[in-house]
Amino acid sequence: MTDRMENAIKLAEKCWAKAITASPEFVERYIELAEELLLSKREVLGDEFRDYCRENMLFRPAKLHHNTWVSGVKTLNTLGWITPIKKVIPS
Repeated sequence: MTDRMENAIKLAEKCWAKAITASPEFVERYIELAEELLLSKREVLGDEFRDYCRENMLFRPAKLHHNTWVSGVKTLNTLGWITPIKKVIPS
């Protein structure tokens, strides 16, 4: 394992630890929904998962800072576990 991957895993663990401390119920339900969706489909896009969470009435609680979630996505990208398809540039 490269240093870069080790650092990314440490960052991911740090992000998840913060998220679990801030809102354990949210994280547990988030993981359950991710498992449901990933077991039913071969590939799941980020927008599709966000919509799936919304349909199942799971919303990020205010006490869970959005940067924790953004950092988690950046970490997964660094590890190569997700493949960005396109960049979205806000207007």
